[in-house]
Amino acid sequence: MINNNFDVIYYFKDGKIKVPIAVSSSNDLSNIIFPQKGFVDILKEKTPANAEIFINVINVGTYLLFQNE
Repeated sequence: MINNNFDVIYYFKDGKIKVPIAVSSSNDLSNIIFPQKGFVDILKEKTPANAEIFINVINVGTYLLFQNE
């Protein structure tokens, strides 16, 4: 059986350091790129104000999710 899961790291940058907020694994790429509101709220709670939150989909690429305000 083939594993089609995407491994994901959500993080923000503190200067040049990438600070991980959460990790997950999912086979639903749209749910990774557009996470549910409850998960977004958790990310915002763990992130400093005005920090940009990034998604690193392993072996795919890194994307800006949003800026915490």
